Amino acid sequence: MARMMTANTLDEAFEAASVGVDLVIAGTYFDNSRMFDLLHRLKANELTGHIPVLCVRGVSSPQILGSQTLQPTLPSSYVVNSASLALGAAEFIDLCTRRQVVGVDQADAELRDAVSKLL
Repeated sequence: MARMMTANTLDEAFEAASVGVDLVIAGTYFDNSRMFDLLHRLKANELTGHIPVLCVRGVSSPQILGSQTLQPTLPSSYVVNSASLALGAAEFIDLCTRRQVVGVDQADAELRDAVSKLL
């Protein structure tokens, strides 16, 4: 069985990971869009560097920042994907886009499969 904790801030997430978790799932808008900061901090530390990190865009920016915010474009999603992997993430999933392309049920199944694969 996987060890699971929740965190709302960068410091809480790092503390939880330091205590011991099997996987970190971080959203792009985690703690005011600090997903990359968390990823960098986890991977740079010898106590947490081995923990797989799954980065996810699970909500659109208008849901977080208001309706006047532009939707991420495919190129911007590619940049977030590339940056996540370059910083050491095991995988990046753009759940919002996948839900539009393959439907909610299939996209959610893909997310569950990714989690299972990483545990």
